[in-house]
Amino acid sequence: MRTFFYYLFGTIILPKRAFQRMAGDQRQLFRGFRTVLVFGVFSAATAAGLALAGAVPIVPVFIPIPVENYYFWQMIFTLPLLVLAWVITALVVHLLGWGEETGGGFKRTLGITGLALTVPILLVWIPETAAAVLLLIGMTQEELVEILSAPGFWPVFLAVYPPAAVFWTFILLALAAAVSRRIHWIRAGFVALIALPVFWGILIVFLR
Repeated sequence: MRTFFYYLFGTIILPKRAFQRMAGDQRQLFRGFRTVLVFGVFSAATAAGLALAGAVPIVPVFIPIPVENYYFWQMIFTLPLLVLAWVITALVVHLLGWGEETGGGFKRTLGITGLALTVPILLVWIPETAAAVLLLIGMTQEELVEILSAPGFWPVFLAVYPPAAVFWTFILLALAAAVSRRIHWIRAGFVALIALPVFWGILIVFLR
């Protein structure tokens, strides 16, 4: 468990160093999968809390699920969805990062990309969990929406938070591509530009 927290905080504070250590870790695939699994379980638990509180999505949904039951179903599909998003994003990084001096196999790319996606998954989970807690302790969704839309700090925060999360994801994916595939940072940035909408696109379509 100590290794889990080392990689978690390393990805937040010194991501390049954490990724370099992961590149030489013999259990890199397991550690990357465990990271996604842990936050997938946490995200599913948060969706369960929202379902229990009777919350409904406040933004449009793209899949044909009744909004009154959306978080119940999100509780079920969140974990497999995040695992699928991880594998697809890692595959994009691996294939686009191909070259004569590329690094290890797909296992290395999966492990390092799993770390890189820790932060964006965490950034999605924190506000959703805060909302679930407030609703479970008695606040109504109408009251919560009123607080978030009132002039002041929260509207500004909600406007800045998503692009900041996307930008941070781009940086982490670029570092993951550079370390896992041993490619130049300029090319790694190009790889990240392609992988970024793949990962966030999956989250935007399904998670509310």
